[in-house]
Amino acid sequence: MSADKISNLRQDLASRVVRDLNLPAGMNGSESNVDKFRLQADPRLLRDLATLVADALPSDTEVLVGMELGGVPLATAVSLHTGLPWALLRRSPRAGITSTIAGTSVDGRNCVLIKDAVRGGSTLIPATSTLRSNNALVTHAAVGLSWNPTLSDTLRPAGVTPIAALTLADLGNARTH
Repeated sequence: MSADKISNLRQDLASRVVRDLNLPAGMNGSESNVDKFRLQADPRLLRDLATLVADALPSDTEVLVGMELGGVPLATAVSLHTGLPWALLRRSPRAGITSTIAGTSVDGRNCVLIKDAVRGGSTLIPATSTLRSNNALVTHAAVGLSWNPTLSDTLRPAGVTPIAALTLADLGNARTH
């Protein structure tokens, strides 16, 4: 997708998020007034978030890894868009199951971690460590919405590059247009 089309889709999506989530004037999408689950509950919003994430994926991506719970719908949508398989990263093992990873094997494969939204981004660091301890190659993490303008700085020590479909700045810009 061209840079212009990506920019237009991002602006359109941000405008719809601001409008559809009824953000009050002056709030501009602060974490306290955005229902992040509504971003994925609307199939059109989810499809467009997935398109933005899919377009930014590294070309060597082999497996998408959705973080439980919110990353699962976005990982599924990106998987449907790209044809890439996905795996689930649980917060903790389930009774009788020793692994926190389910679905597609991540062993020795280039994986992109996917989460619905991040405030600070620090949850992505232990998730990356878990994947790497299972022999996954992780260099990128994709999020539907980032409230953190310095997410790159947060993830740099872990060697992870962020991909954000929407940022708080995108929502603020949509409010002013």
